[in-house]
Amino acid sequence: YSYGSACSTSSGRLYFGTSRGLVGFTPPERTNRAPLKLFITEISANGPNGPFPVTEKGKSTLHTQKIRLRYKDLSSLTIRYAAPDFQSSRTGLFQTVLEGKRRSIQSYSYSGETTYTDLAPGKYLFRVSGVGARREASRTLDIEIRPPFYQSPLAFILYALAALLILGILARQWDHIRQMRMTREVEKLQTEQQKELYDAKINFFTNITH
Repeated sequence: YSYGSACSTSSGRLYFGTSRGLVGFTPPERTNRAPLKLFITEISANGPNGPFPVTEKGKSTLHTQKIRLRYKDLSSLTIRYAAPDFQSSRTGLFQTVLEGKRRSIQSYSYSGETTYTDLAPGKYLFRVSGVGARREASRTLDIEIRPPFYQSPLAFILYALAALLILGILARQWDHIRQMRMTREVEKLQTEQQKELYDAKINFFTNITH
């Protein structure tokens, strides 16, 4: 091949000059590209002691399908993603959706990064997909944020047991007070009856002596 000795025709055929003559060929037409794949490349959470990586136990970030976090350890959650396209150098646009029980958060990003703050305890589904030429690429991630102990199911069971215990104690105290009142009423009635009987005896003997 001789430097600079190359040309292309209107039909797309290419010619190259070499030391042994002229070489020409027609490049094959570009076929449809393979569907793009979207990857979650990094998951990090920011807590009281700073940022830390998050993955599913025993799996790398690329293969993580579900993550679990404690609410007390989470002030923000950042998810980074990419859909490598070696046939285009343009930066792609991504759409992200975080679906929760109480709300759904939708956003768009060119940076391949989404950050969430003030996430309440509960279960979420994170979905990221390409926009435009990258629309066929998508990825999901299940997210569970465990509540603090005072909001956990066990805590509510303990609250219910404590409430029942308090109600039981109050009911027992009320029954004790009611019994004491009834006892005093009976004693008062007996005292009055004894006094009436004593007065009747006095009157009887007084009448006899007279």
